[in-house]
Amino acid sequence: MNKILNINLGGYAITIDDDAYEYLQAYLESIRRRFSESEGRDEIVSDIETRLGEIISQSMGNRTIVMLPDVQDAATVMGK
Repeated sequence: MNKILNINLGGYAITIDDDAYEYLQAYLESIRRRFSESEGRDEIVSDIETRLGEIISQSMGNRTIVMLPDVQDAATVMGK
């Protein structure tokens, strides 16, 4: 049994299970580290979050809860 969380990902309201949330947090942290020295880092991360929210929302179909494979697929589309 997994916990379910409601989050805002780049302006998209998403219901996400705990495993998917942990993966998403780790992915976004790696993005923040990658761009830590870049000018406009906050804007870059914000744009990536928005695109992730868009990709995940579009892939959901009739489902209402984001699961780990959804986040993994979105991260694959965005790249590491």
